[in-house]
Amino acid sequence: MFWTLYRKEIKLSLRSTRFVLALAIIMAAFALSGIMGSASYHNQLAEFRQRDAEATRNLMDQMGNLSGVAALPQPALLPPSPYPYIRDLSSTRLPERIVVNATRHREMEKAMRSNPLLNAGETFTWEFILAMAGGFIAILLSYDSIAEERRQGTISLIFSNPLTRWRVITAKLLALVTINAALVASGMLLSMLILAFTDVPILAGDAPLTMVIFFALSILYLAFVTALGIFISTLTRTPSLALTALFFIWVAFSLVLPSAARVTAGALERIPTPDERERASDQVIGEIMEENNRTRPVVNGSTIVNYSRIPFTAVETHVANGYLKVYEALRRLQGEYEEQLFDQGGFGLDLARWSPVELFRESSAKLTGSDIERWRRFLDEVENYRKELGAAIKALDSRDTGSPHVYFVNDINIWLSQRPVEDVAQIPRFGFKELPLAQRLGEALQPAAWLILWTTIIVLLAVIAFLRADVRQKHVGS
Repeated sequence: MFWTLYRKEIKLSLRSTRFVLALAIIMAAFALSGIMGSASYHNQLAEFRQRDAEATRNLMDQMGNLSGVAALPQPALLPPSPYPYIRDLSSTRLPERIVVNATRHREMEKAMRSNPLLNAGETFTWEFILAMAGGFIAILLSYDSIAEERRQGTISLIFSNPLTRWRVITAKLLALVTINAALVASGMLLSMLILAFTDVPILAGDAPLTMVIFFALSILYLAFVTALGIFISTLTRTPSLALTALFFIWVAFSLVLPSAARVTAGALERIPTPDERERASDQVIGEIMEENNRTRPVVNGSTIVNYSRIPFTAVETHVANGYLKVYEALRRLQGEYEEQLFDQGGFGLDLARWSPVELFRESSAKLTGSDIERWRRFLDEVENYRKELGAAIKALDSRDTGSPHVYFVNDINIWLSQRPVEDVAQIPRFGFKELPLAQRLGEALQPAAWLILWTTIIVLLAVIAFLRADVRQKHVGS
């Protein structure tokens, strides 16, 4: 009888107008997502390759002498996300290009009046479709699962069969989750066909397994929404009342709680304004330059005021050391500011975890490696690259006995070797390393575990409510 009821629920759903509407919405949304995802992937890849080719040409033009290579701004480029059709951060204001040379960041990120980590841009990806449209469809299919049968009195016919209540509620829940899974699978397959037809490598590397895991996360999330719909439907007297209650709950989960989390994080974890950062930088620069002036080179026991009276190397070394201290201090201030951004963004994510919608989105972001930690790793790798570049320049300069060996890089460098660089491979190039699937999956487990907990609680509440409700009685006036 259990499977008979399960098949009956599926057949009723498949014959309903709501299912046709849900199928149309899902297929249209995923088709559009495939088209937009393909365009986004190819545009990002073309821009990345163009920037990389330009950097290679500029490097080859400066191979005539090491000083020119050392002074050349080297771009560190963040490659496109491998899964822009699942989740895409390209519409955010997070930097995808940071220019450095051997001693300093040449283009420091300006302070922002709002944290981009709290205001990630929305793009029409699989994750966004399922978080919003998928949730709406799950509500549409489940809001009257109990209330309508109770209103019509048909629930009594079900209980005339030898079925316990928990079997009835389980059959209904399983049937609705199956319908949602079929809708999601159909939409994803359509989108995958569009992506494959437009030469997006959806079968390369670990992409197939990533999509399978994302599908499982999606079903878990939709199971939560379905259980919530059954729970509210059991508690309310009419389908319209159930739909109204679910609408307000859904708005709270998908819009109110995430927005409140961002506002609260912005208020409690304050970041400095651009003016405050500029004043802090000016103060640090002033203190370092003042100290540098007090420690001018000494010749024959006297401090030299006129630099022309001392050897070239001593002058340039003294000046270079002062600027190097300035750059190091500015890098420290930049690092502190970036940590403040991450602290504020992380606090906002922690607060938003009260919303199951945000838990699904966070787990999807971590699974695809497109969360805020990707930007943190990018910044860390940029700094490591700058150090690697500096070490390579020093090593090449040390081979030239005629070089002043004053390790300071400005726009027109004359303090290092003027000899040509023999092999372009001697100059390191920046390369960003994506996380392997095992590590991404491990990071996605924490928000996924919280989503499992939410789903388990709502399922239990739905079962308990159904077991305790007077579902056999047809309400007067219904």
